Amino acid sequence: MMLRMMDLVPGVQGKGPRVIDFADLLKYNYIPFADTLQILLKLFKEAMGSPVEIEYAIELESKENGLPTFYLLQINH
Repeated sequence: MMLRMMDLVPGVQGKGPRVIDFADLLKYNYIPFADTLQILLKLFKEAMGSPVEIEYAIELESKENGLPTFYLLQINH
């Protein structure tokens, strides 16, 4: 059975496969997520001479400084 876009419903109330997205991070700007990704992708593209793919993790729970932590895990080009 092919999954259609209209079958994806935000939240966990519906039946079917679960999809993790960053909608709330982007909507509420909890952290400067989009800006951070744009800056990093531009920087790495310039440094490596071609577009890159990055893998990252975000720890939303605040640390001693009161801020979430962005971890850069891997860069591929």
